[in-house]
Amino acid sequence: MKKPTRGKRAPLSLLVRPEIKQVVDRMATANGITQSAQGEALIEQGIAVRQVLDAMGKEAEEIALLRRRGYNHHRVLIGDRAWSFWTEPGFPIPTSGFKPWREGELKAAFPDHEDDVPDPVELPPLPPDLAESDPDRLYLVRVRGVGWKWEIAPPQVGQSSSPERETK
Repeated sequence: MKKPTRGKRAPLSLLVRPEIKQVVDRMATANGITQSAQGEALIEQGIAVRQVLDAMGKEAEEIALLRRRGYNHHRVLIGDRAWSFWTEPGFPIPTSGFKPWREGELKAAFPDHEDDVPDPVELPPLPPDLAESDPDRLYLVRVRGVGWKWEIAPPQVGQSSSPERETK
């Protein structure tokens, strides 16, 4: 195997199942990059996941098993950083100490607040353009008179939003 020149791209040929190619095509189109750039980003992401699992001494199936056994994943924003951690079932996470709104207090503080917009019992469907997004960056926004819609948060400081942009 010939060692690639540092700083240059090295060719890599892959044969993939048609379903995988379709996913890569959709993601590349949505991200405005080439299939090659999208494939490279996915390979980098897969390597990063593998390295994390190796560092944890776990396999992806073991992480799924944590959820099935009732372990809870938490994500906390402190300043401009997002911290992620798992807790055992029943672990006592202290609450914030906030008290519920008293009658009329919410409307007084936020005159444009609508009480008639239902809380989402079922999550609205994820739009196709967000289907390949990082689920940790997705959140729901209340839309006046309509209900809820999905939004994507900007990447955290030091985290790239997408692979290097290339022209098609």
